[in-house]
Amino acid sequence: MAITIDEKQYDDTKLDDKVKSAVVQVQQGQTRLRQLQGEFDNVKIIIAHYSKYLKDNLPEDALLKADDKPADKPVEEPKV
Repeated sequence: MAITIDEKQYDDTKLDDKVKSAVVQVQQGQTRLRQLQGEFDNVKIIIAHYSKYLKDNLPEDALLKADDKPADKPVEEPKV
């Protein structure tokens, strides 16, 4: 079987195990990168959807005016 790298074909029977392993690692890395890109694109869509929902559905009476002061709420530090 031939392996193509940089538009050159190599006979895989003449490659040592370390080179074959590197080929597998590159293939797995490329597959994982495509999966992550798909997840990234999906997250962007979800963020855009919910951002639009918020903009369309936030009640006007919840909007703070410049002279309004929100009640201070303690912020808890995350527990590690």
